[in-house]
Amino acid sequence: MQINKPTLIIDESIARRNIRNMAQKANRNNVEFIPHFKTHQSKEVGEWFRQEGISKITVSSVSMAKYFAENGWNDITIAFPVNLLEIEDINELASRVELTLLLVNIEVIQKFKTFKNKVLFYVEIDAGYHRSGVNYNNFSYIHELITEINNSHHPFKGFYCHAGNSYSARKSTDVRIMYSEVQTRLQQLATEFELFNPKIAIGDTPTCSIIETFEGISSLHPGNFVYYDLTQVEIGSCNIEDIAVVVKCPVVMKSKERNELVIYGGGVHFSKEQLEIDGRTTYGLVSKQDNGGMDMLVHETYVKSISQEHGIISTTREFLNSVKVGEVLTIFPVHSCMTVDCMHQAFTSDGKVIFIMPK
Repeated sequence: MQINKPTLIIDESIARRNIRNMAQKANRNNVEFIPHFKTHQSKEVGEWFRQEGISKITVSSVSMAKYFAENGWNDITIAFPVNLLEIEDINELASRVELTLLLVNIEVIQKFKTFKNKVLFYVEIDAGYHRSGVNYNNFSYIHELITEINNSHHPFKGFYCHAGNSYSARKSTDVRIMYSEVQTRLQQLATEFELFNPKIAIGDTPTCSIIETFEGISSLHPGNFVYYDLTQVEIGSCNIEDIAVVVKCPVVMKSKERNELVIYGGGVHFSKEQLEIDGRTTYGLVSKQDNGGMDMLVHETYVKSISQEHGIISTTREFLNSVKVGEVLTIFPVHSCMTVDCMHQAFTSDGKVIFIMPK
């Protein structure tokens, strides 16, 4: 396969292994596995999930729900607070698929009382992340939301929580502590509202990767795990051998004065997600080959800065001298979800095209 510009490469065997491992974990715990598709955003990769027996999925937007509905998925959760400006699109989608939505305010459910097609509702819970969702201990407002749902013709499904604060962890023990806190808070809700028989759904990759038992949890909705990335390695969710996606970038300049390489690969390809590794701000790590282990990372070599199209790699004199302008380097991304979102298509290691949802 000839590469002449930044190119997203997916190792299908690793991605399939990651899918299989998470599906098996859910089965061991007797919980539903309803994976989030926002990381891969691809009908082809979606088929890898289907081949593992997955029939229900999670997405992050109405547009993404439409894309996957058109590709044969008929049980979809949109894990984002309802946007009332898309209500007509939601109504049309609900005529075709079993659609579950996240509710965070009364105004939304009022609009759905005259809705033509049935939808299901989770009340989204903020258990400490402070992004979106109703505070876990605001029992009075949660009760009001459930009452309004039950007064409509739409079923109340339960509580959905994305414990995204787990992404701030830098070791697995921190994730375990965070999960214990979240799980306790969700169980308090389940007890408080047990008359409504709520399901409890959680959906972050660090928790779903590191925790082995999910007492009281009904379903798992992780997404990043399909590809993983450097952030997940730093958290302890995976090993670098589990990262299924890299970006191939051409070298366009060498600077012996600074021991730096300039690559064609910048913010429009990787996003500008950064990570602190060994006290250095890093936008990606360089590997000697696709998806090698830690021993395949180039020593003291990392993407130190990026602008729109440029990436600057800090390296050793030895590696600098070994690289030629026009050569292609393999870069592990900091955040695979954002990197995939930047790219219009990907390729498997053997050159098969993987289309990504059009914007």
